[in-house]
Amino acid sequence: MGSVQQVSNDQLAKESTTMEDKWAHITFTLAISGSKTWTDQEAVNTVLDTKLSKQLDMPDAVIRVIDGGQRDGVDAMVRIWASQRDNVEISSYAPRWNKHPQGAVSKRNWSMVNDADAVIVFDSQLNENDFLCTDLHRAAVKTETPVAYYRPAEQQ
Repeated sequence: MGSVQQVSNDQLAKESTTMEDKWAHITFTLAISGSKTWTDQEAVNTVLDTKLSKQLDMPDAVIRVIDGGQRDGVDAMVRIWASQRDNVEISSYAPRWNKHPQGAVSKRNWSMVNDADAVIVFDSQLNENDFLCTDLHRAAVKTETPVAYYRPAEQQ
């Protein structure tokens, strides 16, 4: 077994930062998530470039994008979009199934909305009961957070 050394409270105070400190440089936070079956990267790029055009053009702006932590669909596309821009930081809020087995998605959605200035939802509507999309939208509406909801054009 390796050796350990106790850290004093003074040392911890010097090393720790609050969440406010961590994100103090952020000028706008956008929560984005949607269907795992969404396949249109170009649509995601166009919507994000259009909706965030003012923020992207600001000289010192840093945009924080929160995605839903899924490896496929909209969340993966948002991470691709963000990786192609210098002034966009990404945070992934994956559902915490081990902590909330019955309500992980809803709790994650509410956390995303509470930490965001606005919300965008992309719903492929392949599954009529896509809880992730409808719950994220509902959380934004209930908290009066601006929200935009998108579906593929052929389904509207």
